Amino acid sequence: MLSEEQIIELIAKGENEAMDFKRELSLKSASEKSELIKDVISIANSKHDTGYLIIGIDDNGDIIGIGSIEEERIQQIIHSYINPSLEINCYLAFLSNNLLKVGVIEIRGSERPYKVSKSTDRLLQNDVFVRHGSVVAKASPEEIHQMYNQSRIPSERFGYVQAAEAFLKLNDFQRAIDSYSRAIDLFPTSDLFLLRANAHVSLSHALEKKRDHFFDSFSDLKEKENITLELEEINSSIVKQRDKALKDISDALLLGASLSIEKQARFERLKILANLAKDKDTEEWNEDLTWLKQHTKDKELGKVLLLEVRRIECKSDPFYYAPDEYAMSLLDEILRLGYDHVDVYIYRIDNRIGECNYGLALKESEAALSVTSEHDKILEVLWRRARALSSIAWVHPNRFNELLDLSEEIDKKYEKKEFEGWFAGIIGIEEEILCRCAMALEYGGLDKGELKRALRIAQFFRKSLSTFEGKNPRFASIIRKFLDHVTDTDEMERR
Repeated sequence: MLSEEQIIELIAKGENEAMDFKRELSLKSASEKSELIKDVISIANSKHDTGYLIIGIDDNGDIIGIGSIEEERIQQIIHSYINPSLEINCYLAFLSNNLLKVGVIEIRGSERPYKVSKSTDRLLQNDVFVRHGSVVAKASPEEIHQMYNQSRIPSERFGYVQAAEAFLKLNDFQRAIDSYSRAIDLFPTSDLFLLRANAHVSLSHALEKKRDHFFDSFSDLKEKENITLELEEINSSIVKQRDKALKDISDALLLGASLSIEKQARFERLKILANLAKDKDTEEWNEDLTWLKQHTKDKELGKVLLLEVRRIECKSDPFYYAPDEYAMSLLDEILRLGYDHVDVYIYRIDNRIGECNYGLALKESEAALSVTSEHDKILEVLWRRARALSSIAWVHPNRFNELLDLSEEIDKKYEKKEFEGWFAGIIGIEEEILCRCAMALEYGGLDKGELKRALRIAQFFRKSLSTFEGKNPRFASIIRKFLDHVTDTDEMERR
């Protein structure tokens, strides 16, 4: 029996997978009885050893109290309609601070999944319920399969799984992998192999980020000259984590899991293989792709087709766009299936740029921005939008103002490191425009609008002038020329 202090603490935490509040508990009608059965089953099927149903709490979590609780009736209903048997403890608890009583039903069980043992009202025999937060729902086949597996896990093994989940929340992927490994050693299951595979993938992504930002951690040239070996070690570790993930997925499939687990395993393996060159692991790729196309539909099929596009588009040079008719047909099909993901539009932009169809590339970029709020994805889209605008500006310099507006917007919204990486791909058009304007200024052929544009560009680059003087003296001299010109013009106007 819980103490008053423990009950107050549970109420303060609010509803969750193992906790439900009720204003009152009436068991007069069949529907009320069914509601109790659903609530108890869903709490018993949570991952917690003990769950609670507390009566006398309103929707806002305030204590309103009750007068009595039908302990024998509750016990009789639960034991008659729920299988396997649960350990139930019902009682009234007095809360001295509120001078009110609440009903407490303690629910204990370790033989999940718990289910309806015989039909009643709207409940059917063998129905299984779970809680997603505070919402009760019928369990999916995958959730039932996981509960069967976990019910056979010794307490020590389940403790390792819980430890792994905690490490994942802390982004401590290696310790999560170690915990999953100990659990697998005790009793291997397909879902555990998949969990460890995902942890290996997460660790590989963390290593990729470390590699991508590696140079920023070194302050002088001598240090940078000595990092080749360390970079090789990081790249080697990334490959090892990827290969271990693929091995775990293969082991999960060998265990002959349910259809839902097999679908998940093949999809996870396809995600890894999609980022590799076309000639890598082709047998597994073709096998999984064929199987998933046969066993998925609608948006789920759209996700599979997007991975096929990713495999096609996987290339070493991100600045080179080669249009691919088959990839474009897949992207059309993905949208038809209703999978409206930002990556679909990013690949469509790349293909439009490859076709030199920059107007359509701009339209695709607008669609991409409408379906995402992710920081990195927005930057990817805007970078491609700038590429399309810069290509148009070669022919129509009047469109350059749009590109410059975009450059200024990115400069304000993003960190310097992100902006510099983004800007590297479009700098050529700024040089070209300024060179044209410089020649026109030299020979007196620069009208007022062109001069205004050139001055905007020069002022935009003013803060980076010292960098350009070292790396591109010609460009720096042009910028300085325009800055001097605007200074002379201002001096003349003052006179």
